[in-house]
Amino acid sequence: MERDIIASPPDSTVRIARVLCAVTFSPSARDVVAWAASLAATSDGEVRLFHALPTADVHAAETSEADCERVLNKLFALAHHLPGRPRISAAVMEGDAASEILRHARLVRADLIVVGMHAQDGSVSPLVTRLAIDARCPVLVVGARSTPPTTRDGLRRILVAVNFLPASLAAADYAFALARAVGAAVTVVHVLPERWDGPSRPDRNVDETRRLVEGHFRRLLQIAVSTVSATSRDRSDVVASGRPCVEIGRIAASANADLIVMGIDARPTAPDQFGETTSCVMQFARRAVLLVPERLFGAPRPRRRDRPH
Repeated sequence: MERDIIASPPDSTVRIARVLCAVTFSPSARDVVAWAASLAATSDGEVRLFHALPTADVHAAETSEADCERVLNKLFALAHHLPGRPRISAAVMEGDAASEILRHARLVRADLIVVGMHAQDGSVSPLVTRLAIDARCPVLVVGARSTPPTTRDGLRRILVAVNFLPASLAAADYAFALARAVGAAVTVVHVLPERWDGPSRPDRNVDETRRLVEGHFRRLLQIAVSTVSATSRDRSDVVASGRPCVEIGRIAASANADLIVMGIDARPTAPDQFGETTSCVMQFARRAVLLVPERLFGAPRPRRRDRPH
């Protein structure tokens, strides 16, 4: 059965031809590679497995070469379990991990970077923040509990969080373009932060006011997202009240979302961190999180070829 989709602008498409999969050999490394392969498959793309070794001593060239060969073998071993025959290549470089990943992403013109959320010791890797802020393409962050899409079903449901700031509109734009490319449904979420100075108690007036405010913001949400993305009937808009991190995770679970998309501000509060809500969602939502930099908003994308009449 075909989905009834309203026609979209010809330039609002996403083609993931080359995925740079940054492997740190964390416990979730296999899932990281599986996510990279799944998204590359949407465009018959290539997965480039990549690892950065610490800079070796100039007198240890032979040891360094042996290490590179060993790591290459480990990288390819991570792809042995992938179904089908995905296009896989691999590279190993020496140097600072973040700098080398960013440089290699520019070199191969990566459309997407995929990286694990955790370091080898299980802590949240600072590498994620550096990549998300400085990369020229979206960054998919995969946690230990982020289940990769199956080959049969693929990516089916995408949730995008919108707070009306430019970064979140860039995320919505990308989320809808990706959804059109893979045939996924989109849930758009806005959360009204709710802070009470006094004790919480049942109050019908407060409940009615909350419903009116949520309805107003739901209409604003529809207008805002429609200005950056072609509308689709396979879309739902949700406005909730509460702590944004908690509500985004709750709605993602109830919608059975495979992926959460969030925007990254072009001007983070500090050079090594982004918003509290984004960090919280990454750690607790149990979903892979796709981070879209604000500067991608309105960036030209490859146009679909017009069908001959």
